[in-house]
Amino acid sequence: MIWEKLFLALVRFYEHNDPLIFLVPIILISFIFLIVRPKRRIVFLLLGSLLLLLGFEYTKVIFKEVKSDWLNQIFAADFRFRKYQISAFFFQDIVPFILSFLGWLFLALAALT
Repeated sequence: MIWEKLFLALVRFYEHNDPLIFLVPIILISFIFLIVRPKRRIVFLLLGSLLLLLGFEYTKVIFKEVKSDWLNQIFAADFRFRKYQISAFFFQDIVPFILSFLGWLFLALAALT
């Protein structure tokens, strides 16, 4: 019974955090290699992985907090439609795109150098 619950918990954790499970070992290994033998390729690999992880966490957790707390407190409910839409578009669409694009760009640079 306990093994069944533990297995289900691990499966749910994996389903919810699969990029995290993939990127954290890459970050740790590249950080160790960066300390042992620093190379430009390892720096690009580390930066790309960190940006992809930050993008994943941003879309999953951080933007919800930004939207619920920050945007709602800055813009008053009466006057906020246009400014709120522009800010929400920036934080909801542009920032995740930039993080993802830069992460994949650094990973491509790591593969090409």
